[in-house]
Amino acid sequence: MRKLIVALLFFIGFSAQAQCQGLSCSGQASDIIHSLRLESKQLLVALPVQDSRQLNCLLVEQKFAQLQDSAMLPQAHALLLTALMNQQQIRLEFDPQNPECTISAIELLPRR
Repeated sequence: MRKLIVALLFFIGFSAQAQCQGLSCSGQASDIIHSLRLESKQLLVALPVQDSRQLNCLLVEQKFAQLQDSAMLPQAHALLLTALMNQQQIRLEFDPQNPECTISAIELLPRR
């Protein structure tokens, strides 16, 4: 029973680190980025959103935010990989003018 309680507390603490609400997601990169999918004209980032009503935009395939600016793909991909490798805190912001969750900014946050 004690192991179950410890595991539950770990899971609750782990999932509480990533927060997606409104037009942004923030938290540790490994909690925010569930997967990356690079296509010819866009980068898709799978987010930890259980309830898409938390966001003020529509997820692609009900799980992805997208970056469609092909000029920014190499820099964004490198920045996200750097954040993942260094276990960095990040914030993804979404374009308020686009109905789909389109990444407009990626910010690396200072370590706490």
